[in-house]
Amino acid sequence: MKTERTKIDDLFGSMRLILPEHREAYLKFKREQSLVPKPDLEYDEIAEINDALTESKRYSWPLTLRVWQPINGDRGEIGEVTGVVRSLDPVLRQVRIIHEDGTGTWVDMWRIAGMER
Repeated sequence: MKTERTKIDDLFGSMRLILPEHREAYLKFKREQSLVPKPDLEYDEIAEINDALTESKRYSWPLTLRVWQPINGDRGEIGEVTGVVRSLDPVLRQVRIIHEDGTGTWVDMWRIAGMER
């Protein structure tokens, strides 16, 4: 007796022939479904992030920033950047984060979606 597969996640596992174009289109569709819009921060969240950035620069405390990366227009993914703040540029509105391995990353302030100390 054969058993039927009922999981939609295993869509391609039960098919005998899949065109590469169909598989690529399906994977692209699933990736676009996982994208999120940029989170809007409240005033108190912005103030807390500002304080944490200033303290990290002053006392060399590490912190983790959640950063929104635009992928498709106004939708994107949220990643993390961990390190110590070395520079704040108010003109370009960027933050320089130095990682444990000594490399640095510039992060646009408008892309910051959250923070953990």
